[in-house]
Amino acid sequence: MEEVQLPKSLEAVLVAIAAEDLRAGGKQRKTMLVGHSLGGWTMFAHSILYPNPQSPPSPGESLRSHVAGIYAIAPFLGIAAETAPSSVVVAVGKLIRRIKPDFPIEKAVQGKVFDHPDVDAEFYSDPQTYHGKIRCSTGLSLLRMTSFIQSHEGAVVVASLAIPVRVVHGDADRVCSASNSVEFVKKMSHVGEGKRKRECEIWEGYEHVMFGYGWDETDDRHREMRLRVLKDLHDWMVEQSSSG
Repeated sequence: MEEVQLPKSLEAVLVAIAAEDLRAGGKQRKTMLVGHSLGGWTMFAHSILYPNPQSPPSPGESLRSHVAGIYAIAPFLGIAAETAPSSVVVAVGKLIRRIKPDFPIEKAVQGKVFDHPDVDAEFYSDPQTYHGKIRCSTGLSLLRMTSFIQSHEGAVVVASLAIPVRVVHGDADRVCSASNSVEFVKKMSHVGEGKRKRECEIWEGYEHVMFGYGWDETDDRHREMRLRVLKDLHDWMVEQSSSG
């Protein structure tokens, strides 16, 4: 599956960091992974592809990552109902992909990531972003990615790593499915070391962009929501650091 290039690239970065640690005469550091949306998918897919990252390599063993925890923000573990394509669109997309894989077929997430109108205005005014409908090949790749991550075996592999996992997701997310986050963490709770927390919290009123930023000094609501996410992440990182 070509989509696994993302977690493979993450592993390459983590190994490069480890090599630099050792080159500088230090020990390989533990790494906490934090990711949002597709970044969340990449972290969990990485843990599935590299299923033993919780301990440093033995002497003489090839360098590999040493992940000590995962914090996922609105991860892409499933497509929200408001964005998911119909079975007809999927079937048509598979047919079109054979002849024209870059054919734009579905509107997808446009207008659904955040509740402030300036978000879309900024998106469409940026000349470096793609403003069209999602292409057949891209859309089908995203569907394969959700199938890969939703498998029960995937959740078991992540849980068996014996590392803490925390997922926060908004109940108003119209891009990534909050219920899939809940289900994935629930599957994880049945295996692995009990002392390692696997948590999933669904936060009321949060959309896909959970770091809502304010457009002026009076936008207190978005500021409070953003600070809540940052505080939760900070507190979790401190907790993991103090627990060793």
